[in-house]
Amino acid sequence: MTSPAVTSVGTVLLALNRREIELWVEDGDLRYRAPAGRMDAATLALVRERKQEFIRYFTNLDAARRLQSAPFSRRADDALTPLSLDQEGL
Repeated sequence: MTSPAVTSVGTVLLALNRREIELWVEDGDLRYRAPAGRMDAATLALVRERKQEFIRYFTNLDAARRLQSAPFSRRADDALTPLSLDQEGL
């Protein structure tokens, strides 16, 4: 892998995935699963070095997925939402 300073989190995750190394966040902690011998000392050091970046990445990804799947809901008072000034001008 290239220098961690210039490699995006997504690129590192892709490289790890190709080696069948999985990362995820569980209860705020970064976890990993890898076949025997795949998580060598250099890779483990890289993961530890960028741990907070991985946690932030997965947390943001999870939040984005929740937003995408959240249904629109009606206003509680069933009233119409007022038009914006731009909409009123139409």
